[in-house]
Amino acid sequence: MNKKSLTTLMPHRGFVSLEVLAALAIISLGAIYAAEKYSEYLNEKEWSVAATHSSTFNEAAKQYIADNTDTILTKPLPFRITSSLLIKEGYLQKGFSEKNSFGQGYVTGVVKNSKLKNKLQALTCSVNGSEITYKGLRAISTQISGLGGYIDAKNIATGAYNGWSSQPKDFGIDCKKGHIAIALSSEVLGTALQESDRLYRFNVNNRPELNRMYTSIDMNGNNLDNADKVNAKTGQFSKNVISEGDIKSNSGWLVTQNNKGWMNSTYEGGFYMSDKDWIRSVNNKGIYSGGPIKAKKRLTTEEYLLLEKVAVVGTPCSPKGLISRDKEGAILSCQSDKWSKSGGTTAQLSEKGWWKDEGTGLIYQWSDGIWVGGEEERQYIKFPMPFPNKTLSLSVTAKINSRTYGDMFFQIYDFDKNGVTVIPNGDHYGSQIKPYVIAIGY
Repeated sequence: MNKKSLTTLMPHRGFVSLEVLAALAIISLGAIYAAEKYSEYLNEKEWSVAATHSSTFNEAAKQYIADNTDTILTKPLPFRITSSLLIKEGYLQKGFSEKNSFGQGYVTGVVKNSKLKNKLQALTCSVNGSEITYKGLRAISTQISGLGGYIDAKNIATGAYNGWSSQPKDFGIDCKKGHIAIALSSEVLGTALQESDRLYRFNVNNRPELNRMYTSIDMNGNNLDNADKVNAKTGQFSKNVISEGDIKSNSGWLVTQNNKGWMNSTYEGGFYMSDKDWIRSVNNKGIYSGGPIKAKKRLTTEEYLLLEKVAVVGTPCSPKGLISRDKEGAILSCQSDKWSKSGGTTAQLSEKGWWKDEGTGLIYQWSDGIWVGGEEERQYIKFPMPFPNKTLSLSVTAKINSRTYGDMFFQIYDFDKNGVTVIPNGDHYGSQIKPYVIAIGY
């Protein structure tokens, strides 16, 4: 019997193992590459956040410098600005982290520009914390708002792509390599100052300067409407000024020029001056006053003087010198505290009376005394009214109780402007006699 040989086929196991190994190697390489890329992505995000964080601090410091330039110029320099100061003054909101993800804080040093008077310049850099890699610093510096940079191996502040360089010690701050730097030149700060001086439409608490002008406003012919109260030192208008209320001056004048003054437009009257001597009435309007009108010099009229008040001769008046008229129109003047006709006569006609010549001013008076019975019985006879100034002339006669005693008479003993003293005389002692006196004075 013939034996057949059997051949057993073996599987290709070695080739399968090589394929698996190759696949695993490719996967491993891809994972490593992906991990590196993801790590780079995370770094980029961290660097971007750091750039934004440092930019926020630097913008706040820039605004603080712009708003406080005058104050900083009076302080000892360099002047240091920190996160805590900016948070306290409201330039950074509360809750702002004073450190970035690398544990670095921020400080800004401010100094005067040595070449530009009253101009400032500043440098911001991060301090403390962990060093950032050179690659990270380059990435951060290019993403910072403004003149971003970093501190190099020689501790010099260098701008992105070597755009600028500064010595931190010149700004009074100590910055080390591996940290962020940002330059604030005088030009940058000047731009911030201009932005700070723009008017705000709304009130900002504790920031009155944001609503304050530092230069003139040119309205270019446009209106300024709906103002409540305008406070100013002076004003100049090329056209009319219209007010619905009073126009008042506390300590000044209403000053006009040329032939102008004040005019009431409703009744077309007022006052103005057209020469150096006279104040004139607009449109020749009359002037009315319920009180007195006084002039230290003459009153002149080119027409008539109308006296509407009527006085009565002999009635009291004051002060002396007043002028009036009676009901018939005759001129009266106040003399000796009584109304008298000017240029005529005034008299009191009675047994004891007087008469005055208004033309000369002389006053004639007459009166009598009492009956006496003998010599040396002197008596004082008072005039009906005292002479205002002086007694000029006196005469005295006697009346007796019988015609047979006509040789009795009186002698004048003494007199003044109020009266006269007389003494009886004659050869009929014991007769009843009475003196009569006539006096002239003014």
